[in-house]
Amino acid sequence: MNKFRKQFCAVLCSIIIAFVSLIYAEEEKLLNPLPDTTKGDTISTLTLEQSQISIAKKSIKKAFFLSLLVPGTGELYVGEKFWAKRFFLSEGVIWGTALVFNIQGKIKRDDYHLYVRQKAGVHSTREDDKYYENIYKYESSEECNEDYRRKAREEYPDNLEAQKDYLSDKLYGPEDAWQWTNPADWDFYRGLRVSSREAFQRVSYCVWVALLNRLISSVNAARLAKGHNKKTLQKSESLLPLKIELKVSRGKPGLIITGKF
Repeated sequence: MNKFRKQFCAVLCSIIIAFVSLIYAEEEKLLNPLPDTTKGDTISTLTLEQSQISIAKKSIKKAFFLSLLVPGTGELYVGEKFWAKRFFLSEGVIWGTALVFNIQGKIKRDDYHLYVRQKAGVHSTREDDKYYENIYKYESSEECNEDYRRKAREEYPDNLEAQKDYLSDKLYGPEDAWQWTNPADWDFYRGLRVSSREAFQRVSYCVWVALLNRLISSVNAARLAKGHNKKTLQKSESLLPLKIELKVSRGKPGLIITGKF
């Protein structure tokens, strides 16, 4: 409504300027009179028309894909700052939470890497997760190796070469050996590893929540853009063309305005 008022004031100012210009023109004619005309004839007529006020429509697709890229940007594009702020905030909270969980997971992982060196006699520099998973599952590296040998015999009962190939990259040598001597230490290590894995799992949950947040925001932005366009259409339809006629008869200016306000 404020925009309409500003535009209407601009049109009204134009009318006043035109009306004043016409008066000055008529005064000039009075100073330099033209041949007389028939009484009642219109000496000059000026018509101005105001077309429907067009307020820029918002692209529903653009609003949808903006929020799909960054939640809240589609709402900001439509002009809905209330929704934009909330989706910006939710996005920040989601990724902030993911960052915290990721840091927790790395700290716990570093803790259990150090713990097995202190309590299980590990001197290996290996970092692969499978190695630490086996330390979690087996009391010693020899127990782990024996289980691999059993699986090789079950998988290839009559083929020694196939058993060797199966075991070639699975058995642990002295440099990768471990031995839990205290069950309580083994249980504590398991707790550290579980805590680390749970923290990293929560990071993946945050990613899914972030994707859901994008979907919700994009649908909401499209909805708001559609509503904005509907209001724009209703507003423009309520503003009928405004027709202004400036007439001067026998040196007397007149103003005729027709339309709906």
